[in-house]
Amino acid sequence: MVMSVRELMEIPHLTLRLHAGAAGLDRTITWTHTTDLPEPWRWLSHGELMMTNGMSFPAGAAEQVELLDRLSDVGVGALAIGEEMYCPPLTRDFDDAADRLGIPVLWIRYPMPFAAISRTVAESVQPEQSLRISRTARLYEAIRRTPGTDIDRSHTRRTLISVLGSDVDVCDVHSGRAYFPHDDQPPEEVTRAIRGPVGLLSSGNRLAPLSGGRVLHIVPVPTQSAAVLAVISRSETPPDTLLLQHAATVAALELSQAHLELGNRQRIHGELAAAVLDAGARRQGAARELGEIGLDPARSLVAAVACEDEERLRMLPVSLWRARIPYAMTLRAGSPVLILPQRPHALRVLTDALGRTGRTGLSRPVRRGSRYAECAQEAAWALGMARRSGSTSVRYGSMSPDLGPTDRADARALVEHRLGPVLRHDAEQDGSLMETLEAFLEHRRSWQRTAEALQLHRQTVHYRIRRIEGLLDVDLHESGDLAQVWLALQARRSLDGMS
Repeated sequence: MVMSVRELMEIPHLTLRLHAGAAGLDRTITWTHTTDLPEPWRWLSHGELMMTNGMSFPAGAAEQVELLDRLSDVGVGALAIGEEMYCPPLTRDFDDAADRLGIPVLWIRYPMPFAAISRTVAESVQPEQSLRISRTARLYEAIRRTPGTDIDRSHTRRTLISVLGSDVDVCDVHSGRAYFPHDDQPPEEVTRAIRGPVGLLSSGNRLAPLSGGRVLHIVPVPTQSAAVLAVISRSETPPDTLLLQHAATVAALELSQAHLELGNRQRIHGELAAAVLDAGARRQGAARELGEIGLDPARSLVAAVACEDEERLRMLPVSLWRARIPYAMTLRAGSPVLILPQRPHALRVLTDALGRTGRTGLSRPVRRGSRYAECAQEAAWALGMARRSGSTSVRYGSMSPDLGPTDRADARALVEHRLGPVLRHDAEQDGSLMETLEAFLEHRRSWQRTAEALQLHRQTVHYRIRRIEGLLDVDLHESGDLAQVWLALQARRSLDGMS
């Protein structure tokens, strides 16, 4: 049975003595925590007995009162200080604040070991520990029952609500909106609190005040930096801190399952995208399958994207999934190419997901399955224009001939202007510079991966790239030069496909 501060003081061998805060003697003690860190409330939870030798205890009256205010905010059960140790004198303002807040302040007689108090409290909470274990088991049983393929809503949320006795939402850490696309949205004040900076740190969680005196616990989800648990207690007793951590772990496991299944979908749909964009034998069948997932050619377009932020690129499929936007994504020359619905909302989500360093090239509407490969080239040309102009997004057809090819004649001129010296070198000397250039860009300018793909020594690749840069008078580490060479390569591929 959980004991009160009064009952703890009545145990003779502990020899605890009350200093101030007698109004709070009926507070219950759920656990103990020994700390001499500054701002100790960051590490404490509701009902805990904080024990300290006073080494980092503030000396000023205002600072001592602030300490009690913060301990009160996180619901500390009591404060116990070791006598004849390092604590500075307690001020009259401190004593008055303890009485006002009802926080018992106790003295631990020297040389009583803090561990003796901890053992006493631990023995008193054994029944509650058994209940906590059974509740923890229920949490992990919920993840075991989660269907692996139905990932559009949280299947553990209902169990989290039941076990914690609180309202629970799995939310995006940036927007405050529901993380799973088909989950109900949290209340607007919860969304605002997650987005805002206000809140007191307690046991690794952020506590934010809500209307009606309620408190929102914002709990980080382990290994999932983009997600948090939003927990609002339905009673005056806040949720158990340890159960909150287990609940966050369960949410992390469910999100990991969802992301794994999302990766499986992405691979399957990516194969369909590759089939239609390359105009291979599977083109017609793949186009029909794309239509079944919401990507009818009559209402779709192709987007080629680039972004300096690799994390945003990695999370792009998650952003589209959470916005309920069907897509199929593959890589062409090492860069992502997507088939998307021709809807303004889809393009806004794509642009927002890539962030300020993102660049997007958009094709004209696909309209019919036979145009996918052509649209891929349009998107690549438009991306080259976006990179060179610094625009966030460029749609094919809005560019002028001097900034990118708009027809076959322009494409031929661009290839000759930008790649002519390398093409002539290979033709005259039976060389492989063009193959090396394409592989180098396909493998994101990695010397090692290019060497492995071509089965060459890394130094050979380095020599060939330097030779190419000399022939073309470019620096492939400069964004402008890289964009022009990339655009010319796409134009050459388009011409090869039309011949």
